[in-house]
Amino acid sequence: MPTPCVVDDSAGVAEGDAVCIVGWDDERHRPRVSRATSAGLAIAGAIFGVSAADATYGQAVTILVAGDVASMRIRTGLGAGAAGVVATCAHTPDETAQCRLVRLTDAHDSEHIVGTCDERGALTVRPRAPRAAENSVVHNVRCYGAVGDGTVDDSMAFGRALGARKVSGNSEAPLEVSPGCYFFLSDLDLSGSAS
Repeated sequence: MPTPCVVDDSAGVAEGDAVCIVGWDDERHRPRVSRATSAGLAIAGAIFGVSAADATYGQAVTILVAGDVASMRIRTGLGAGAAGVVATCAHTPDETAQCRLVRLTDAHDSEHIVGTCDERGALTVRPRAPRAAENSVVHNVRCYGAVGDGTVDDSMAFGRALGARKVSGNSEAPLEVSPGCYFFLSDLDLSGSAS
């Protein structure tokens, strides 16, 4: 499910940019996101999702996260081509290009996996940390939209956090639950969960 976030990057984000979480906006109860440049990834450690629109610093933006399928109308820059794995090139010296999406012909440890695409370029978001960092990723439920105020339904946010942990390839990655009073209208599937 697309997640509302707040842009915390002085350069803003562009539609189709890979983004990472760099904090939490207490006032709006939303994750703060930045372009998935090498600087942003040094803070976050992993890709969170893909921006569904252009937005400037401080603006709200919708982020497609694990399991979301990007509409063909979203400019990802992938176009038609071979189906396969989609990543960012965080190692390129051009910071504006570090968060753009590319098809991989050969997965490298330095690539940050964003998801997969079909022959038409339709993206399915399945973010992962680079292989070397996968064991260090922590999934904080607040970063996936949990509020923890005892009145807002946190079921979907917990589900997104558990889903992101599962698609990360490391089902034993920590699930961090910040202090709060969490409210659930739906059951959570914790089968196969390590925590």
